Parts: sequence; structure tokens; C-alpha cells
Amino acid sequence: MYGFADTDNPSDAVALMLVQPNGEEMRCVIGHEGLTEELWGALLGEEEVDDDGEVLVIARLRDVLIGKLKSLDQQEPSPVQWAQVDNCLADYVRIYRQGLRSVLAGAIQECESMMMMG
Repeated sequence: MYGFADTDNPSDAVALMLVQPNGEEMRCVIGHEGLTEELWGALLGEEEVDDDGEVLVIARLRDVLIGKLKSLDQQEPSPVQWAQVDNCLADYVRIYRQGLRSVLAGAIQECESMMMMG
């Protein structure tokens, strides 16, 4: 069994591809540990951002994460599709998808908490 299909896997993560103001692409990862300094550095850049600007960035990130969660839910295999997959493999896929949901839900909640404090 591969590690990515472990229940409550601490290594579950969702990747985001961000485009910097200079056009450079940067891949950032969000895991169960939450939003990282690397992600904030990529989102805010090197310029000073006031509190209102930070709240806007947080709100935009939250919207992106909500979109990824909705997309994951919309792409959920139908019962007919699940029936066509070996049960053991289907269980691994369900566990993996639940791990992604958990990471996204935690990051969304973190964004919303930050917005309330901001």
C-alpha cells in the first residue's frame, strides 16, 4: 500500500501553482500543518501590504481553495464508476480523496479565521 492512501496521513497535501508578479511560476503545497510562510511569501511578494491588502489576499486564497474543494466534489465518481473499480483500489482512492478534502477544509477554515481577525 502506498503512503498517500493511508487514513489520516500527515503527508496529505494539495498543490497550488502561483504566478508571481514577474511572471515566474511557483508551486506551493498546503498540508495538514496549514498555510506556510512559503505560501504567504509567494502570495504577498516582497512588497509591503497593508491589513486591507492582506485580507483581500486571504479572501482570494480562500475562494481558490473553495473552488478546488467544489471541483473535487463535482468529480466524485458515480456509484456506477465506483462499481467498475476493484474494491481495494476504490478504497485507496476514497481515502486519498478524503485526505485532500481534509487538507482543503482545514486551509479554508484557517483563511476564514484569519479574515475574522483581520
